[in-house]
Amino acid sequence: MEKKIEFPLEMKNGVLVCTMEELRDNYDVEKLDKYRYGNGVFQDDAEAAKWHREAAEKGNSDAMVSLAYLYYAGNGVPQDYEEAAKWYRKAAEKGNSDAMACLAILYYAGNGVSQDYEEAAKWYRKAAERENSFAMESLAGLYEKGKGVAQDYAEAAKWYRKAAEKGDSDAMDSLAELYQKGNGVPQDYAKAVSWYRKAAEKGNSDAMVSIGWHYRFGKGVSRDGAEAAKWYRKAAEKGNSFAMESLAELYEEGKEIPQDYAEAAKWYRKAAEHGKGKAMMRLAGLYDAGRGVPQDYAEAAKWYRKAAEKGNNYAMVCLAISYEEGQGVPQDYAEAMRWYLKALEEDPYDVYLPKKIGDLYFHGLGVARDYQMAREWYQKAIENGDIDAMGSLAKLCEAEKGAPQGRRKLWRFGIKKKSG
Repeated sequence: MEKKIEFPLEMKNGVLVCTMEELRDNYDVEKLDKYRYGNGVFQDDAEAAKWHREAAEKGNSDAMVSLAYLYYAGNGVPQDYEEAAKWYRKAAEKGNSDAMACLAILYYAGNGVSQDYEEAAKWYRKAAERENSFAMESLAGLYEKGKGVAQDYAEAAKWYRKAAEKGDSDAMDSLAELYQKGNGVPQDYAKAVSWYRKAAEKGNSDAMVSIGWHYRFGKGVSRDGAEAAKWYRKAAEKGNSFAMESLAELYEEGKEIPQDYAEAAKWYRKAAEHGKGKAMMRLAGLYDAGRGVPQDYAEAAKWYRKAAEKGNNYAMVCLAISYEEGQGVPQDYAEAMRWYLKALEEDPYDVYLPKKIGDLYFHGLGVARDYQMAREWYQKAIENGDIDAMGSLAKLCEAEKGAPQGRRKLWRFGIKKKSG
């Protein structure tokens, strides 16, 4: 371990200062990082980079790591991933485990070097063997995903456990998930909860969510909705959007805890503001029904649109219906058709959407009336299992002039006559 030399400091007008000669001659990463973070001195990334470089060129591996990061982030120097990789490699070759882990990150992402999962695994392993807990956890992740190494859940569990025993809360959370799923270890919900609890005690909000799930569904612990809500709330108050969404669901459903639509709306809104598409859709539904919030179709349509734009299939359908019915938005059949088609792209086997599209073609709403297209969509609806589409197909056949009577009877029962 490199010895860090203390150097004299003095205060001037409440600002920590020292001479540049002292910084150069008595290099101390922690002291010099005061320039980088503005801790006690005016933050000055350019000065930080200058003196980190000088110390790095003198062979100090900690300075190399710091300089590499400045290049990676573009702080005080132009962003340059290749230069970052160069300095991380120099430090790694001097045995600095943090540099090894950072170099692995660059190989994994392909920043400054060609993307190479095997090389990433190599450097994570080198760092892990030097007791670097971040590298242990990252190497475990590669084994879990099978990237750069053969997928091996048992090996993943081994490295997660090593990192967890060094206090890494993310590793604790990941090891717990392996116990929950029975990957690499025998499935054991009680052990999963135990490791989730250890991670939660260190402030890991994902682990708090998982504890909430186990209480909600009675896995490894007695089923307890109030306890589930408690853990979801803990995670939600730490900014975990999945926890916000889950807590809102408990309040909306009212099965595990007393139903409270206002609380549901509050937490759905918080999750929606964090970008959760499902929460956006559920909040829209509350506005649609006037539950927990004043009924407001325009607000419902707004949130349906936000959820739809994030790929939520159900929200696309609801938005299409809003346009078809002119509820909360100006009636616009063309927009309705557009969103029905988008929803069907997301779920080609949806039972009811093909009939909705067929109806628009049949009546010429938002598109030119086209009986042939209507017929094709009704047939698809029947193939997807929509029995009502048979009646729509029968009406189409009766409306279609010139269709042979025998063919109409076949279509009435949803049967396509085979050619030949």
